[in-house]
Amino acid sequence: MPLDIMLDLETLSTEPNAAIVQIGVAAFDPDGTEVDPANCREWCVAMEPGAAVDHATLRWWIQQSEAARRAVFVEHPYSLGSALLNFDYYCKCYPEASLWSHGDKRDRTRHRTSSWLESAYRSLVLTIPWDYRRVRDTRTLFWLAERRGWKRPQRDTAHTAMADAVAQALDVQSAMEVLR
Repeated sequence: MPLDIMLDLETLSTEPNAAIVQIGVAAFDPDGTEVDPANCREWCVAMEPGAAVDHATLRWWIQQSEAARRAVFVEHPYSLGSALLNFDYYCKCYPEASLWSHGDKRDRTRHRTSSWLESAYRSLVLTIPWDYRRVRDTRTLFWLAERRGWKRPQRDTAHTAMADAVAQALDVQSAMEVLR
C-alpha cells in the first residue's frame, strides 16, 4: 500500500502569506497503526522578507515552552526555497501519496496548511509538488469518526511541526480504524 503524507507547519501568522518557520512531514499508511520515524522529516525555515507576522501568533509562541521555541527557531535554518525543494524531493519519494493536513474552519474551500505552503511555492515560482485532488482534511475525518464514538487521543508531544505531523498521522490511523 502506498504511503500518504501528513503535513504540519509552524508559522508566525494565520494569514495566507504567513511566515513559515518550520515544515514537518510524516509518511504513513492510513490503514496502519504506527508511523516509522525513518519516513519523517522536518525543516526549520528562515523568515522571508514580506511574509506575514502577527502579534497574536508571536504572543502564542512566547507562551510555548523554551524547548519548543528552541526546536523551531534554530540558529541555521533553511531558506524557504531550499526547504520547499527538500519537501518537493520528499514528495517524489511517495508519488501516490495523498497530502493530509488540518483544515481550517474559517476557510471552507481550502486546507489552510496546504494553502500556506501553496502560497510559498507560488511566491518563489516553484511547481507545487502535490495534486489538488489528493489533498485530505483530518478535521473532516475526525468528525466522521467522532460520530461513531471515537475520541481523539490525548498526546503529549513536543510542539514541533514533525511531532505534530506524527501525532496527526497516528490520529488518522486511529480514526480510520473506527470507520472500518
